[in-house]
Amino acid sequence: MMDYSLKSVSEVSLADAAALFTLAFTGYIAGHVEMNATGLAAMIARDNVDLNASRIQMLGEQAVGIALIARQGWSSRVAAMGIIPEMQGKKAGRWLLEQLRTEARNRSEKVMVLEAFEQNTRAVALYKGMGFEIVRRLYGYTADQIEARGAAEAQEIDPLEFGKQVAREGAANLPWQVSGATFMRSGAPAKAYQLGEAYALVIPSTENAVLRGLFVGGGARKQGQAARMVRSLAALYPGRKWVVPQLCPEEYSGFFEQMGLQRAPLHQVQMLCEL
Repeated sequence: MMDYSLKSVSEVSLADAAALFTLAFTGYIAGHVEMNATGLAAMIARDNVDLNASRIQMLGEQAVGIALIARQGWSSRVAAMGIIPEMQGKKAGRWLLEQLRTEARNRSEKVMVLEAFEQNTRAVALYKGMGFEIVRRLYGYTADQIEARGAAEAQEIDPLEFGKQVAREGAANLPWQVSGATFMRSGAPAKAYQLGEAYALVIPSTENAVLRGLFVGGGARKQGQAARMVRSLAALYPGRKWVVPQLCPEEYSGFFEQMGLQRAPLHQVQMLCEL
């Protein structure tokens, strides 16, 4: 066993952590990753990453891996974990993950969660071998455009209110990134909307509109309100390409296919390990 050690990500600059992140995700299955200090700061804020609990894996004086840890209550999430190319296949990732689990237990946390692309078979096999179980599959969708069919009726609301609605009435055990607790931390450039009992969270840009969340109150489901909301958003953001990140639980995926969106070629699995 190699003589690894750990240090906190809080001990290094964001620029250095971002450079290590980029190196550790070389050849990533979802495409090239080029992280910088600004992008890393945005990820830390969005995912509630605890820099004091996040770790850099050292081999002597060389940084060989990085893990970003998010925390809420008795749960923690591996928001990102990567090993530099020359150390992959040498059980460095297994060692790092075991340290992360041990530290989570020492914090009295009960569960650790993560998401991984199922097509990344080596990573999924590692997590399964370390006691993580697949909870559900998470799909993503795209559409060059969505037919508006009507006016832009949806009204903008505080993103905090969207998060509160999901927290109050959302399904149990939602993926961390689309949970009410996560959505309640949303702010610009994200925009939230309400139309009847339907709620949505969108991150718009000049070319794309990313649909980060879509929710209908329990008493109004299966009444076409979600479809009406999506078409209203299409009217609000005409000419945009629509993207649904690979965070849609499989039990809801049929809706987007019915709306004419195309399933992304890669999908994630939501995984959980009891500590």
